[in-house]
Amino acid sequence: MFLAKGVYRDCNIDDFINGVLPGTGYSIEWDINFKAQTKDSLFEKMAKFHNIDKKYIYEEDGRLYIQRYEIPNEQGWEDATKDDIRMWKKEKKKLFLVDYIYDLFKKVS
Repeated sequence: MFLAKGVYRDCNIDDFINGVLPGTGYSIEWDINFKAQTKDSLFEKMAKFHNIDKKYIYEEDGRLYIQRYEIPNEQGWEDATKDDIRMWKKEKKKLFLVDYIYDLFKKVS
């Protein structure tokens, strides 16, 4: 059994020319958990939740990392589209670089 526990979400504006601008966003923690029998099925659940391909989940030192470009809207946040990214590269749109970090646990039988 695998468990991805809690999530730490950190976001800041990412300027295409100057990179991430510290202090332009915020960080928050949520109690979001994913459980699965295998690591592969855990990654599939997380990928579906974050609307990504599971190959974009990075594992290191007992943690799982997901990095996305997002934009705020009236309902919260949404994934940056290809058009949003194109406009960002032309410096006509602000995007937030968002990091999601989960702790990974494996139950030993």
